Amino acid sequence: MNYTLDEITRASADLLRKNRVHSTMNGQPFRYTRPAPSTYEQQWLWDSCFHAIALRWLDPAMAWDELRAVVAHAIPDGPDAGMLPHMTYWDGGGEALWNHPNRSFITQPPLVAVAAMAVAAKSPAGEAVGPLRELYPAIAAFHEWMDRRRDPDGDDLVACIHPWEAGWDAAPRFDPAMANVVANGDYSHDGLRAGRMRLTALCHSYGCDPVALRDAGYFHVESCDFNAVRVADPEAPRAMADLLDKPADAACWHARAGAVQRAVAAKMWLPAPVGGLQVADLSGSGGGATV
Repeated sequence: MNYTLDEITRASADLLRKNRVHSTMNGQPFRYTRPAPSTYEQQWLWDSCFHAIALRWLDPAMAWDELRAVVAHAIPDGPDAGMLPHMTYWDGGGEALWNHPNRSFITQPPLVAVAAMAVAAKSPAGEAVGPLRELYPAIAAFHEWMDRRRDPDGDDLVACIHPWEAGWDAAPRFDPAMANVVANGDYSHDGLRAGRMRLTALCHSYGCDPVALRDAGYFHVESCDFNAVRVADPEAPRAMADLLDKPADAACWHARAGAVQRAVAAKMWLPAPVGGLQVADLSGSGGGATV
């Protein structure tokens, strides 16, 4: 059956509206879009970024609220201050898996700034400056955290400490880096799932320290897709800084994006056996590139 663009738009708007969740934090109202009722009730970082990108066409005010909710549970202090958690439990319930009632302790690819600038582009003239000003400190802190905490070798590439951080929850390409958490070499669906749960507990035990996890032989992967997304995201806060009249910040963001771009091109694009290029992850625990 063929559907018209209007029919698809109405169906999309209806679905997003039905999946909307209202909550509060410190007496302030928040709302977000759950990915799937009963299955994925919580808020996910990059899901909400994609929701905001879609909602900019349908409901710009909701798109801004989606991004406000994403940054509301940024980690406030400690070695991971500034990190945006990949999951937010607005009504609690995260203790069993994350030892925290309201959030996880890992992240997802940085799309918040890209999403914010996409929403800004569709907002009425002058109406984007306020939301951008509100989001900008959290976005800046998130990128500062990545540089400070997740680039221990200083090569301008960010390391993931769990497959869930890359957004490819069970990608086979991560199997080699899971070797020390998979019991008895069991790489079946159930075996890998158990390994990911075991790794979650280990991340907590090691304080989510990427160096300690790497040195102990656990998951430490400079993911090609995570870092490719990160190439784009610093360019978005550069545009934000321009709109917010922060020229020095804009220059820093532009330089930062260039450094990440050069690192991805130099280390993650490898010659393919039959010519051309192939993309590779860099595994700290495995000792090299994995295609």
